[in-house]
Amino acid sequence: MIELLHFPLDSETASVSLGKRVYRLTLDLGFSPARATRLGLAVCEIAEKLDKDADGLSIQIGFQPSNDGFDLAIAFPVELKPAARDLANRVFDRVIALTSGEAVHGCLMLEEIPDRGFIPTESFLERQREQISELSRGELLSELNRRNEELQALLVELRARAEEDRRREQAAAEQERRKNRELSVAYTELDALREKDRQLANYDILTGLPSRVLFHDRLTQAVAHSRRDSNRVALCFLDLDHFKAVNDTGGHAAGDRVLAIAAERMGEGRRGSDTLARIGGDEFTLILPDVSGVEAVRRIAQSIVESISQPFMVDGRRFDIGVSIGVSFFPDDAIATEALIRCADEAVYAVKGSGRSNVCFYAELDGHGD
Repeated sequence: MIELLHFPLDSETASVSLGKRVYRLTLDLGFSPARATRLGLAVCEIAEKLDKDADGLSIQIGFQPSNDGFDLAIAFPVELKPAARDLANRVFDRVIALTSGEAVHGCLMLEEIPDRGFIPTESFLERQREQISELSRGELLSELNRRNEELQALLVELRARAEEDRRREQAAAEQERRKNRELSVAYTELDALREKDRQLANYDILTGLPSRVLFHDRLTQAVAHSRRDSNRVALCFLDLDHFKAVNDTGGHAAGDRVLAIAAERMGEGRRGSDTLARIGGDEFTLILPDVSGVEAVRRIAQSIVESISQPFMVDGRRFDIGVSIGVSFFPDDAIATEALIRCADEAVYAVKGSGRSNVCFYAELDGHGD
């Protein structure tokens, strides 16, 4: 089994969060919204039916090789109760009891992935973990919103009480005013936390570039505008070459500095309508809306390759890296954003496999040209 994540059931709302993650993952794997909803609800309900006396429960989610591809695999570390086992058998393609000798110690639920050509590459797993992290931050924002509503209700109550106390005695009124001031400070701090969380969700802290969430939003907008205006959108995937050596020899602080400088170089000369984003690790994307043609994009991509190939000087040390770039076009290569992303991803992996520090267009790959 190729593991994606372990999810601990360590809170009252953990089963609901687990269901949300399964729903998001199955949508990304090409399941229909109805099927993704059913799978997410089933996993949530099964998790709620687990033995609450069991400590340290952690659900494993990953991918199981099969005869003709990969299946989505969800493993529960305890034997399911009859009601939960019946639900699993009704919803999932296969349910396998995990045994040790004659004792049952868990349950593995398998669901066939619609795209039988799907392969859980390391980049796919990393993107999914990033999305799961974004979902966690989204849940935190929801909790902050809930607390904000509670604080607002409390603020109204305290103000009404202060008005009543003011008529009875000045001392009590002064005390209530002090409470209101403290609450206003707390409310301001909460607003600051909400703004910080919004920044974390949409922008990369290290480079200041849009993050994966904002990248997807910008790409969706660019494709929508392209459909309306009948023009083309170029999507570039940029993967730094030999970046691991920077962390290994110079440490993570040097690696962070190289990433920041690389982001600055990639952004040089870009138009205001272009979007350069960092989607995780040493991976970046560049959205070029309303492009004039392939050669214009090739010049832009080649200029980035040449810029990144120049030495990086950090604290007196020289680091040499490169960048591999894969390019896909809307609507030439794909008309859906996820398919467009996969095309660019295939192109950049082709560059990685043929020497790196170069540019590859999806249409130039074997089987995709004219």
